[in-house]
Amino acid sequence: SAKGKTEDVEAFKRDLQNKLTQIVSQITKEEEEYRVEQNIHRQVEEELIILESKASPVEGITKENMETRVSQISLNLCFLLFCYLGNLLLSEPKFLP
Repeated sequence: SAKGKTEDVEAFKRDLQNKLTQIVSQITKEEEEYRVEQNIHRQVEEELIILESKASPVEGITKENMETRVSQISLNLCFLLFCYLGNLLLSEPKFLP
């Protein structure tokens, strides 16, 4: 019957409208979640830039301190070796020409 077909068409249209409303709602929700994630990502990047800018001078100082300390240790070792050899030569005259 024509009335039955009209009711079927109307039910089909309502079903499509409901599905379309759900899809639009889901897309809106996902867009909002994406914006939130973008903001979080942006904030994390800004924090990283700040931390890197603070860490760079500290790394430079640490590297410089380590190089200075290695130089000091090297000089101390050379001095100790020189003293040892000097004492060895003085205590063992056979090493002297």
